[in-house]
Amino acid sequence: MTKKPPAKSMTPAQATRFLNKISADDLFALAIRKHAFERMAERGLLVDDIMHVLRQGFVHEAGEKTTRKGVFKYKVQGTTPNSDIRQIGVIVAMDETQPFIARIITVMWVDEK
Repeated sequence: MTKKPPAKSMTPAQATRFLNKISADDLFALAIRKHAFERMAERGLLVDDIMHVLRQGFVHEAGEKTTRKGVFKYKVQGTTPNSDIRQIGVIVAMDETQPFIARIITVMWVDEK
């Protein structure tokens, strides 16, 4: 069983290891916000693409605090078989009280501003 995320922001390396490991667990679940589904549809991305990035991608910056206590959001970046070698960024919120649920806030192309 994987430990829960800490009550403070993880370093990029810690967040990468945690998300890569937890997303491969059978208990892991995604909660995808409507906005994220809309962005995925615009970009032709699938839930499998999001899972691939969570399992294989990297976090390059410390997490940001959200308005909810114990919840931090991270940007995970990576390519997927469906992204045509373009890097996608997945903004994911992790709640220390629900470590096996990743809330997907949005999805973007990393090379677009």
